[in-house]
Amino acid sequence: MKFKTGDKVKFLNKVGGGYVTQVLDNAMVRIISDGGLEYPVPEKELILIDPKSSIERYFDEDFDVSMPSKDELKVRHKKFAKQELKSKGDLPEAYEVDREIEKREKEANRISGPVKLIDNADGDRIEQGVYLAYIPADQEKFKTSNLIISFVNNTEYTIVVNSYLRKSTREYHGLDLNTIAPFTRLNLCEIKREDLVNWIVGTHQVLFSTSTTKVVPNPVNIDINLKVTYFDINDNYRTSNVMYERAFMVLLNDIYYNEKINIPKEEKSKDVLITEEKAKQAIAPVAPQLIDRHKTGKGKAEVDLHISALRDDFSNMKNFEILHEQTEYFRSALESAIENHYKEIVFIHGIGNGTLKGTITKILKDEYPDIWFHDAPFAKYGNGAIELFLTEL
Repeated sequence: MKFKTGDKVKFLNKVGGGYVTQVLDNAMVRIISDGGLEYPVPEKELILIDPKSSIERYFDEDFDVSMPSKDELKVRHKKFAKQELKSKGDLPEAYEVDREIEKREKEANRISGPVKLIDNADGDRIEQGVYLAYIPADQEKFKTSNLIISFVNNTEYTIVVNSYLRKSTREYHGLDLNTIAPFTRLNLCEIKREDLVNWIVGTHQVLFSTSTTKVVPNPVNIDINLKVTYFDINDNYRTSNVMYERAFMVLLNDIYYNEKINIPKEEKSKDVLITEEKAKQAIAPVAPQLIDRHKTGKGKAEVDLHISALRDDFSNMKNFEILHEQTEYFRSALESAIENHYKEIVFIHGIGNGTLKGTITKILKDEYPDIWFHDAPFAKYGNGAIELFLTEL
């Protein structure tokens, strides 16, 4: 999510522009443009105009429209909400319209960006630099909550971020180019947990811009290759000095390192050399050796996915919650097996309505096409397990 209410925007592929009057969802905003017309527009078709930005100010121009006042916006929001609810059925009561507006505003405020970084004295102090942050929408449920994806610009520079993410199809998809002001967080979108696999492998490129500087930072081009298992560890979600929420934060660059890297080695101080060495180290946390709990022999494991084997208390869980936990444990165990060079692994899915078997089979076909699998030996497992053979992935 690039925009917030009140932002001045310009059309990317045609003449004109206006102001954002309402954030509708992750991908759509409503704008008021020349002549006072107000209508929804995909955010990817808009450019943010920010006179304070050394990059975006060049796109600035005057439009034949002004931003409505807060009172006018409330009237407009109620009008549009009423029209939408009416199109779905009977004309709603006034309280239903108000409730719909409140719901939309709450959702928009949670994911809309950009947001200025705060000074949280109680959080862990992080290096100045650019971060990719995964923020649980529900701060009490780190393992199952939706995640808000954000870029955190903890530098004095305006940055331009160009990102390519590898999807489960193994293809790379480019995100819209994002320009982020100094010491600002840009919330891109909110994703479901099952979509996380599409947001953890890719390449991020960062350019730095400012009106004056004594040192020109090098551009950043960094590959990330995270694992789903990293997101199952509560300790990986931490508060920081720039936000109150606990988040999984991946450092894309250390600005101190970027500014100093061109200094001749003989002139570098000890702390600069240490910073360089640190920047060369892997950015991802170490995955737990989950698969070793299920080891049955050298390079072999057996994982029981029955919910009774995964947790003691499941009596109050709904079917979809059980399936989610089983699926996530399957992913975690498989990733751990790959990382630790296991060769064979059996997953016991049980004999039910086939939902769990169908789910993990689809994951294997879509996300792990190099893994060969078949039904495990009937004599030992009946029809209740599949056997995987892992090559070097």
